[in-house]
Amino acid sequence: MSKDISPPVLLFDFDGTVSLGHGPVLAYARHIGETAGNHSIPHTAEHMLSTNDASLVHYRDGYDLVRSLAADCDVPEDSCQQAYMASRLNLADTGITAPEGLAEFLGSYPGRAVLATNSPETGLAEALKVLGLSNSFDATYTRVGKPDGLTRILESDFPDRPIIAFGDIWDFDLAPVAARGGRTVLLETPFATPADANPTWRAQRVTDIFSELSSAF
Repeated sequence: MSKDISPPVLLFDFDGTVSLGHGPVLAYARHIGETAGNHSIPHTAEHMLSTNDASLVHYRDGYDLVRSLAADCDVPEDSCQQAYMASRLNLADTGITAPEGLAEFLGSYPGRAVLATNSPETGLAEALKVLGLSNSFDATYTRVGKPDGLTRILESDFPDRPIIAFGDIWDFDLAPVAARGGRTVLLETPFATPADANPTWRAQRVTDIFSELSSAF
């Protein structure tokens, strides 16, 4: 029986990985501010994100920052969730960009590329079109429920396939892949990274590692 030498499945997160820019987070903050009648929330979030404030290291990502600011102002969780869904409706119009060269690389990649996000399907197709990535992924999973939901997808859909995962949040995007022996690319951000994070590679953008990955296929 011949050995399977198919290229690894490339598994990508969405926000902060293939979709770059603070626009979606700031839209979320503005919706919360409008709901709560407290415009200090988007103002503070924008200042902290634009200046790479040192205290960002205490948050998982921009959304975690905004939720924390909202909690400090006693904004109910239900209101935050409603604001989040409202912010995704116009996701494509928030100034998002894709890493330069990503679409071209995926267009020529001989294996499968998969998108897996905790985000809802709302606004995603339009966002991928703006990013130039509408035809870049062989499968798209939304509302994954990482990390546990990602583990279930790996076990059910890719049980015996080599995986290379890309993401900006170790515990959610990459740890489930590392736990089953896959390779991981952790994108460096000003936010928190667990001390036990042990990615195969670290990079600023997903495309920074492509030349090295090409020799690993």
